[in-house]
Amino acid sequence: MPKRISCIVLTAAVILCFAGRVFPADASGRAYYDLGVFAYEDGDYEAAESNFRRAAALEPDRPDYLHYLGKTLLKKKEYREAGRRLAKAFQMDPAVPGLMFDLALFHYETEDYEVASELFSEVSDRDPDNEAAIYFIGLCLFKEERYHGSARYFSQVEWRSPVYESLAAYYSGVSQVKIGGLDEAERKFNHVLKSGTSEKLVKHAGRWLKAIEMIRDSRRPYSLYASVGYVYDDNIRLEPLDEDIYTDEADGFLRAYLSGSYHFINHDRFKLGAGYSHYQTVHQELSEYDLMGSIGGIYTKLNFHPYSIGLSYAPSYYRLDGESYLLRHKISPVLTMIVDQKSIAALSYGYSINDYDKDSNDGDSHELLFDWAASFADGQIKISWTIGYEDVDSDNTDREYEQLKTGLKTVFRLPLDIFFGLEGKYYNRRYDHVDSTALFKRRDLKYYGGASISRSLFFEWLDLKLEADYTKNDANHLSYDYEKTAVSAFLEAKY
Repeated sequence: MPKRISCIVLTAAVILCFAGRVFPADASGRAYYDLGVFAYEDGDYEAAESNFRRAAALEPDRPDYLHYLGKTLLKKKEYREAGRRLAKAFQMDPAVPGLMFDLALFHYETEDYEVASELFSEVSDRDPDNEAAIYFIGLCLFKEERYHGSARYFSQVEWRSPVYESLAAYYSGVSQVKIGGLDEAERKFNHVLKSGTSEKLVKHAGRWLKAIEMIRDSRRPYSLYASVGYVYDDNIRLEPLDEDIYTDEADGFLRAYLSGSYHFINHDRFKLGAGYSHYQTVHQELSEYDLMGSIGGIYTKLNFHPYSIGLSYAPSYYRLDGESYLLRHKISPVLTMIVDQKSIAALSYGYSINDYDKDSNDGDSHELLFDWAASFADGQIKISWTIGYEDVDSDNTDREYEQLKTGLKTVFRLPLDIFFGLEGKYYNRRYDHVDSTALFKRRDLKYYGGASISRSLFFEWLDLKLEADYTKNDANHLSYDYEKTAVSAFLEAKY
């Protein structure tokens, strides 16, 4: 028994000795503080918080303990208590190493960018080699949309710190885009592509480079588009005027389209310009359906981000089989809104006056459209949706109707820069009067489905496009039922 008791006493003495070394009675808070620092550095913020709380409870007058407790809570995004702890520590001793930086970081995380910027600036003044402080000053100015200042600070830290090099170059590039320095922005983003260590950052830089191309295109005072190709249609109709005149005959034809526009005033805020488009079909056999269209126009657009208001007037003249067919005048105001970085919406109204040369179908029409477009999966999928209402009046009562129409289009970007598109449309048309020949009130339901595939050919501005589409009109009288299928191949040039 005495020997056994001696072993127990010795073991207890050893334990007490080690316990005394780890948790000394005269500095018990320091022991928990050290354990908290180890846990913090390992990323175990739960254990770090627990130890820092114990340390602060044992020695509440130690600002360094409160600093690390606030720093840990900041990591856990518990901002309210983190702010209180950091502010109290700063009040007790503002000279605690790293405290001012973390207090500035708290204000940045809680979107108080003005105070954060002032604190980061003071950190930088005291320690000019603190690259993180300079980087965060740039971020604060960036968040406040003070892009001239943010570009300057990001450029300062970009060449000084391998840690912030890619991030600073990226945000410097975005800042340059915002202030119109596209050439400098392009250099920054290309630098990110070469030296960026983050795959996500490189991908975003690539998107901005494409956006710069689009901005340059939009600032160019002119635009040109041309399309030429061959179409085989198993039920030829008069296009693109939607007169529901069908032949029940198949034919192939060449189709060409040329369009151009020029901005006389081309500011980011305001644009004023004019354009002209030409449309032509040449049938192999049914030459009486050869259609030529000349569409002019003037337009204006006022931008006040995220909205824009536009107004256009477009006179158009059509010839059928070489003879004058229709003169149309259309005026259209449109309101556009950028919903977010990935989507845009537009509401437009169109009023048209139709003057036919050889029959009594003159009249006018009102059209209200809502359009929405968005991109998903990092721009690899684009979706657009349209819904609208149209009311057509005519001197010929058989052609007066109201129509609800909607359409959905999706474009997928596939490997090898191939674009695959799917499109569907639905029309519900109700005529206003009893048909004068069939003696009934007509109603049509029209369904359209189409698919396309396209890819650049030799040059970025030149595309090869293949299309196939199917249309079915389901009327409440058999004489107005029809189906048609068309396949086509086109070359498209855009500049």
